[in-house]
Order: sequence, then C-alpha cells, then structure tokens
Amino acid sequence: DSSGRVGPAVLRGHIYFAGHYSQCASVGVPIEGRTRPFRAAYFMYTYFCIYRKPQRCVNLVEEGIDFVPAYSIGRCLPASCTSEELANVFRPAAVIPNPVCGVLKTDDTIPSRGAGFYITVSIMAAIAVVCIVAGIVDFFFNEKAEKRGITQYLSWRLFMAFSLYSNVASIFDVSAAAKSGQIGPIHCIRFFSFCWVVMGHFFMNYMSIAVNPVDISEMSKDILSEFIMTGYFAVDSFFFISGLLLTFLWLKSYKKNPGRTNSILSWIMFYVHRILRLTPAYYMAVFFYTFVYKQLFVGFPMNINMLFSLDYCRSVRQTQRAFENRSINKLLQCLAVSWYLASETQMFLFTPLLLLPLALKPIVGVCIAVLAIVASTAVNIALVYHYHWPTSPIVLFAPDPEMTNFGDYNMLMYFSPVTRCQIYIMGMLVGWLLQTQKRLRINWLVNIVGWVVASSLMLAVTLGLHNQTNGYAIPLFWRAMYSSLSRLAWGLGLAWIIVSSYYGYGG
Repeated sequence: DSSGRVGPAVLRGHIYFAGHYSQCASVGVPIEGRTRPFRAAYFMYTYFCIYRKPQRCVNLVEEGIDFVPAYSIGRCLPASCTSEELANVFRPAAVIPNPVCGVLKTDDTIPSRGAGFYITVSIMAAIAVVCIVAGIVDFFFNEKAEKRGITQYLSWRLFMAFSLYSNVASIFDVSAAAKSGQIGPIHCIRFFSFCWVVMGHFFMNYMSIAVNPVDISEMSKDILSEFIMTGYFAVDSFFFISGLLLTFLWLKSYKKNPGRTNSILSWIMFYVHRILRLTPAYYMAVFFYTFVYKQLFVGFPMNINMLFSLDYCRSVRQTQRAFENRSINKLLQCLAVSWYLASETQMFLFTPLLLLPLALKPIVGVCIAVLAIVASTAVNIALVYHYHWPTSPIVLFAPDPEMTNFGDYNMLMYFSPVTRCQIYIMGMLVGWLLQTQKRLRINWLVNIVGWVVASSLMLAVTLGLHNQTNGYAIPLFWRAMYSSLSRLAWGLGLAWIIVSSYYGYGG
C-alpha cells in the first residue's frame, strides 16, 4: 500500500511517484520462530521515460549529460535487501535494453561518519563555545576590564573578536547607513537582489519535484512571470556592487596616502587580505556541506532525490583551492553556488590593471575599462553565433535546430568571468565617479529623464523576452544582441539609481 504507483497527469510532467515513506518505514511485524521482526525499507526506482526506442542506462558525468528524461517510483520492500541486490534483480545483464536505470535505498547517499565529520563538528563546536564565552565575558566584565587597562592587551582584543554579543550587535546596527558618504542605495539593491535569488532558485527547484510542471509552465503566459525567468540579473547586481565598493574604498585609501597604498607591500596585502577574509568561511562551508550536512537527513526520503544525491564534494574537494572550482568540470561541482565566488575572485585578480590608471590617469583608466567591456561583449556575441545559443540561461525558449554544446553554456557564458566582467567593470567606474566627485549637480529635467531611461532599460531586459518564453523563435542576430547588451543595460540602470541617489536626487 505504501509503494508508489504511476498516477494521473503523466502527460503534464508527473514523473515522480513517491508513495508513502512513513507508512513503509513503520512496518515491523513480529514473526513466530524469529528473533527479529520483519521490517520494510523505502526504495526508489528510476526508469527511462521512452520505452519504444532502445535505451541504455548511462553514467551522467561520463556521457556529459546534464538531464535525463526519467521518472521515479517509490517501492516498499524488505529492509534486508540492498540496492545492489535489487539492481541485479531488476537489471540483469541478459536483458538489453532495460528501462530500469537505477535503484536507491533510503540513506544510500548518506556517507558514513568518518574523521571529516568529527573534525568539522569539533571545530564548529569549539568556535561556538568560544563565541558564547567571549560574549558573556564581554557583556558582564568589559567595563571592569577597561578600568584595569586589560582591554589594551592583544590577547584580550583577539578574544573579544569572537564575542557573540558584540558581533551580533554590530551586524544588526544600521545607524551607520544614515551617515554622510554612505552609498545608501547599495543596501536596498543588495536586499532585493538577495530575495530575488531565493525566489528564482525556489521556483527552479520546485519545478523539478512538482507533479504537474507543465501546468506550472502555463504561468509563463503571464508577463509578470518574466521576473522569475530573468532572476539572473540579481547576480549581475552583486557583481556591480562588488566592483563599485572595491574601487570606492581603494581610491579612498589612495587619496589619504598614495605612497603607502601603491607600495609593493600594500599590493601584496591587497590579495592576502582577500584570502584571509574569505578562505576560512568558504572552507568551513565546504567542509560542513561535505561531512556534516547530509547527516541531518538520515532517515529522510529526501536523501534519495536527485536534487540531494548529486553531490561531488568528496570526489572534487581537492580541486577547490583558490576558489577556482568553476574551471574543473561543469558536471562535477562541489557546493555549486560557489561559482559566483570563483568568478568574482578571478575578476578581482586583474583589478589593479584598472585601479592604477583610474587613480593616476583617469582618462587612460576609462579607456581601458571601455576596451575591456567591448572585448567582453565581442566574446559574448561570438559564442552565441558560434554555438547558436539562446539569449539567456532561461529554460523556456524555442530551441535552434543548429544549436550545439548547450551543456557548456554555464561554463563558457554564465559562470565565465570573461563575459561577466562587463557589469563588474561598470561598477568600478561608478565607484571611481563617487569617490572623485564629492558633489554633482543634476538638472531636474535630466534627473527625470535619467530615471525614466534607467527604469525603461531595466524593465526592457527583464520583460522583453516574453514572446520567446511563449515559443517565439528569436533570430540569431537578436539573440546575440540581447545576450551581449542586456547586462550593460542593467548596469546603466543600476548606475543611475546609485549616482542619482548618492548625490541627493533619488528621493
């Protein structure tokens, strides 16, 4: 009764028939003459959808396949069975072709708790204990420590750096946002972009487990659904902010002390500081995801869902050095969301080539920035023309019969710093403007026109592909134009929002 069965709406995309996990797991029947009861376990079988053509099971990574049209059915079977035994039963070598592609038992994808698990948990627990103790000492004894002069010692300052009390208070303190010289709109852009990313990923993952995804796709007929389809512009906002803040703060330091900021030691620390700032948090995230995260799902049927089980951290964690994981293998991604950090870090490596000219010879710096943007745009156009790729990474588009290598789209286009650097460089130019022009007069008419143009550009790139979403095949030339120029349009909109607001014309 708890096994899944092929139900209605297969033609509407229903491909996941789970059954009833908890009912299956509760089976425990005592049998006379046996010392242990008969128990059941939950399994999941994966089948190919297409039976009429000969199919064979493939290794997704070896074959370079991102997605295989298959459906899954939950089965309640004796707990003493293993997935390997059942795979041999349902996939005998003599039966070819065979629609059964794989068998998984609950917790098959959960690794055993080895040294990595205990080391990671110990480190995290130690940090938590130090933070709590430091916070208690900070809250109750900081004033006494100040009176006795203890707060001047390096050991005390290092200990207080872990204070949970001070750190939480600092994180939630927004008073500095109202101070003069703050780039206020960045906080708003960052918040809405964060929400936009979460919403986009939610819909993307929900479509893969919904029982009627074809019906969900009917949402695309509503033009407002484009805000979900084009959520990738939120990522461009983060690239823009990164370039802006880097340039704004570096030029601020350069104006105060040009000799020290441009010294060899300062440039060495320019990179060392980034490594020290990001590496501990990044690797703790990787270690937690690799050794601890899956242990939280022991006994949950979710752990045999493809969204959960496709994880390569244990096999590729040695390649995660220097945040360069994007260049390893497009299908062997550990902590896949870290592609952003990898891409942004590679842009960061080359920023001195633009920072120095902007500080010493601004005209030269602007020319270099324009040339880099033009080169990035040209590469984007060339890739679309060469592979006949779509306008963007959205799922719903009319495929070009001449399109090739779409499996490489993310690595060569979406993740690539070569094509992503357009808007990062635009952010750097805005950061240079804000730091060098402390005051800027904007005529009221120019301000209104600027807001209208900025809004129009941003709405055009987010809503402009609605016909494509509904099946219209956009010609190759216009696909290349949108792919290469849409981020520039988005960047111009962001630039106006920040510039106008920073100088007091944004309301």
